[in-house]
Amino acid sequence: MEYRKLSTADAHAYNELRCEMLRAHPDAFGDSLEEHLARGFAEVQRRLEGKEDSQVFGAFLDGHLVGAAGFFRESHNKARHVATIWGVYTRPQVRGQGVSAALIKLALEALRGLGVDLVQLDVGSHNVPARRVYEQFGFVKTGLWPRALRVNGVDYDEDHMVLDLRRR
Repeated sequence: MEYRKLSTADAHAYNELRCEMLRAHPDAFGDSLEEHLARGFAEVQRRLEGKEDSQVFGAFLDGHLVGAAGFFRESHNKARHVATIWGVYTRPQVRGQGVSAALIKLALEALRGLGVDLVQLDVGSHNVPARRVYEQFGFVKTGLWPRALRVNGVDYDEDHMVLDLRRR
């Protein structure tokens, strides 16, 4: 498995993966497939431009993108110490092999290098495997967002989790 930061050269592969994740797990992401497609391919390229405060990492198996995780750092001066992990996904054939953990580790290393000391994320309360991955890094649940997502008339709660990098 190869892990690295994605660039605009990876935009087509990432777009395909992003569409897959939104189609397969609409209850796990705030974005819908329709919203993603409406923004267009230029938005995918913009996400991968290599900005320091917003990065996406990928996992490749035999040259094929099989997983991704992103982060963005808050832009307001008072919140520059805070970042958000988003869009964590691995294809079914590589689940249970530590791919998500490796991607989260890359993101956390990059965030430490930026001077970020508080990392947050939201995860579906029903998504026990994902919560376990985050917990192994020291993320703790700090709140519940009831009915955070509504997909086809079904409501899903999300857990808000935080990691204090000063303590790790």
